Amino acid sequence: MSDGRVIVRNFVSLSAGQAIGFAFGLATTILLARTLGPETFGILGFGQALVAFAGIAIVLGTDTYGAREIARNFGRAGTLIGEILGFRTVVAAVAIPAVIGIAALLGASGTRLEVLTIQAVGLVATVMTIDFAFQGIQRMGPIAVRQSVASGLVFAGASLLVAGPGDVRIAAILPFAAVGLTSIWLLFRFQRTIAPIRVRFSPGVWRGWIGVVLPIGLGGLSVTVFQQVDIAMLGFLVPEAEVGRYVALVRLYIIVTTVGNLLAAVYAPVLAPLAGSDAEARRAAYRPFAGAVLVMGGPAAAAMTAFPNDVVALFFGAAYAVDPAVVVIVMLSALLFVAVSATSVALVAWDDQLFHSKALGGSAVLNVALNAALIPAFGLRGAAIATLISAAALLAAETVRLVRAHGVGEIARPAKTAILLAVVFGAAYYLRQVLLPPGAVPALVVGAFGGGGVAVFFAAAAAARLIDIRRLASLLRHR
Repeated sequence: MSDGRVIVRNFVSLSAGQAIGFAFGLATTILLARTLGPETFGILGFGQALVAFAGIAIVLGTDTYGAREIARNFGRAGTLIGEILGFRTVVAAVAIPAVIGIAALLGASGTRLEVLTIQAVGLVATVMTIDFAFQGIQRMGPIAVRQSVASGLVFAGASLLVAGPGDVRIAAILPFAAVGLTSIWLLFRFQRTIAPIRVRFSPGVWRGWIGVVLPIGLGGLSVTVFQQVDIAMLGFLVPEAEVGRYVALVRLYIIVTTVGNLLAAVYAPVLAPLAGSDAEARRAAYRPFAGAVLVMGGPAAAAMTAFPNDVVALFFGAAYAVDPAVVVIVMLSALLFVAVSATSVALVAWDDQLFHSKALGGSAVLNVALNAALIPAFGLRGAAIATLISAAALLAAETVRLVRAHGVGEIARPAKTAILLAVVFGAAYYLRQVLLPPGAVPALVVGAFGGGGVAVFFAAAAAARLIDIRRLASLLRHR
């Protein structure tokens, strides 16, 4: 099979797996939020946030490193996987008790500590996950199957076994059990069809990795800080029901940012060959991309901004209603991160990943400091503001870098997109106030006025040529 056909096959397989996983994941989140209620859902989300940091420590960039090394030297695949599994086992033996102990020292107890302990022990499943091995040999199909089946198992388990707040421990077990079972299947598949694997404890070999995997792990840590640190801090500072409501908002935030990330993943191969090109060639390729990410990701955030509690009630139920200002701030942060998906991909594609890592790390540190300062005084609103400010700082730093180091900048089209979003969804909000009484059914509000706003926006964006479909398609076809 030609390289081009392999790339297409792998992209289609992985995209399908991720789409199925995303759909099941969203359905599971909605189901658990409604079944558990805000307080218990907050306990679950708090544990997930803390355990995520231990998960980063266990993986520590070995997935990226492993995929790269296997792609370069297939003959060492079985040996390298065994060394990585041994490394992760040792780190897990330290990280799992550490996260449980830290939570207990900071005041977690009762059901909260029990749930967190289940989630922490479940990280053993992370140790066994070898998706990177199949990525390295360019066989994405098994990865897609594992991800799809795991997400389907979690949804099925939640549907059958979680009937109320008392089942929160079962809800905590489900994702790790599903990942563990499917990871074991993937391990046996690799062993049976590709190469034998034996777990190896080789400190000397591990020392040779650390300079490579540590920067990758720190990048993953920075991303996790943006997504989880506010939830973790809120868990110690505000009532559990408030944590649950904020966790629900973060899930909506992820929906918005996923659109930008998917488009960035598709477009990255278009930008990469231009690393050595002149600035005009880079500008010509970057401009339609920078406009497209906001046009594609903006309407969902704008609809949630215009009808915050209607959207929250539609997805999670009226019990999750929060101060509308908090929803607006979170959605503005999501819009900024959609824009960051463009700047980040461009920097990495043009061999400027070191600056990207520094900017991401610096903004993550800023995010932690702002959360520590603002949450005690302002609660959920403080957490949302902290994310907004740090996201704005990251976008500003990367935009300036693109202009100064690469001669690429795109301000006019994103600004026009933002103005159009404000006009269209401002009008949709006004019409909703005029035409529907207070307390109207959320599905009607979101469907008629949110959905109508999305349709009008895309029509207006096409008329104003804010997104150049032909140019994008031409670049992708050429690639």
